[in-house]
Amino acid sequence: MRPPVLEEGPYTLRLPRTEDVSWIFHACQDEAIQRFTLVPVPYLPSHAVGYVTAAEECCAAGTALHFVVAMTESGELLGAASLGLTTPGDGAGELGYWVERDARRQGVARRAVAALERFARDEVGLRELLVPILTDNAASRGLVEACGYTLLGDGPELAPGRPSVRYGKVLAVD
Repeated sequence: MRPPVLEEGPYTLRLPRTEDVSWIFHACQDEAIQRFTLVPVPYLPSHAVGYVTAAEECCAAGTALHFVVAMTESGELLGAASLGLTTPGDGAGELGYWVERDARRQGVARRAVAALERFARDEVGLRELLVPILTDNAASRGLVEACGYTLLGDGPELAPGRPSVRYGKVLAVD
């Protein structure tokens, strides 16, 4: 799959590059990102390199798309977002995201979600997006609810001792 570049208002979502490794490493030192996502703790420089490598491999294999979210004009990096692609014919994908501390509460995640929804529906042909969220992540739960996602119920533990809930949104009707 050719890596897409998605535009959403003042933001661009693009595949992470080697020059982003330092920023990814520093952003993932944030306690909230470590608490509310599944990034390794402690988060090491090798994890950031692995993220960039995995993004390239997943894109090539057509299994997922991992993006960094940047200001279109300046290129300043603000967050990351992903779209997990399911097996052909399934019609559902999985959404994930995080935003660095200084960019939170500015609409970055909401705009990234909108861009991924549009791409998933119009370019990939997905009918539904699912969002697993750690149960105690109130901010993320509020965001997806504001974006029109419905609580589907408890999800599996995303990691030992880390219960989750799952939200869903129908993108297109057959």
